[in-house]
Amino acid sequence: MTLRASILWCLVVVSLVVGAQVCHATQELDSGLLQRREAQRAQAHLLAWSRDPFLHSGTESSTSELHLSGILWDPHQPLAIINGTTVSRGDNVAGCRVVEIQQDQVDLTDGTQTYHLRVNP
Repeated sequence: MTLRASILWCLVVVSLVVGAQVCHATQELDSGLLQRREAQRAQAHLLAWSRDPFLHSGTESSTSELHLSGILWDPHQPLAIINGTTVSRGDNVAGCRVVEIQQDQVDLTDGTQTYHLRVNP
């Protein structure tokens, strides 16, 4: 085996080892971030109230207080822009919890009523 072939062989082996380590480290980071985000969502869900018990029934949210500006559709992580705030399923906005985000509408609840918001064409 020539010197040039030996050097080339060493470079290939080193690049494979380094590439495998980088790939493994990236997977560990991704799984750690995913686990941390899921834990934060679980805590937020436990702390979220379905409605504010200090509000009288006459002052609870209505659809006039909720303005849907747009829907950022992704089958795995859809987002909506309500009252200028980007929200996802489970988030709270204006005293309501986002129940579902579909391609053409967003469903919210205040604990007593369900609201369906649509983007105006």
